[in-house]
Amino acid sequence: MSSRSFLLAGTLALVLLPSQLPAAALPLIRTDWSASAAEAGWIVAAYQLGYALAVIAVLPLTDRVRSSRVIAAGALATSLANVAFAFGATDVISGSLLRILSGFGLAGVYMPGVRLVAQSSDPARSAARSRSSRPGSCSSRSAGAAQRLPSHLSRWSRCRWPS
Repeated sequence: MSSRSFLLAGTLALVLLPSQLPAAALPLIRTDWSASAAEAGWIVAAYQLGYALAVIAVLPLTDRVRSSRVIAAGALATSLANVAFAFGATDVISGSLLRILSGFGLAGVYMPGVRLVAQSSDPARSAARSRSSRPGSCSSRSAGAAQRLPSHLSRWSRCRWPS
């Protein structure tokens, strides 16, 4: 694997890891901001909204600007928005706006990253791999395992998961 691939993988990890932390912290956020469940849902949905809006702008941009520059700008935007969310968001509005910016930055990393991976892969190897796998089988097994995991963990640890 090339150093370019490792750099891209590291960038994706650093951008994607903090992206779901607000969803995990929603009970604390709801308490601190006195937010309803619907308002907390907007904080999570704002990330996907930012990503969806950015795809419209970023996809054509990657045809005109080098992918590495778009990735760097997207990673910077996402990182700054995540740090600002952690230290500066004080309510649902500011939190949602920062999450929109974070999602916008993700599109700048993800879309060109997919393009770089596709361009650097060997077409013969990719074709052989796609013929040898069954579409959907892996994702359905993963979803099933994810649904059963909490019950297995609760039996093992003797704790109850909130419902």
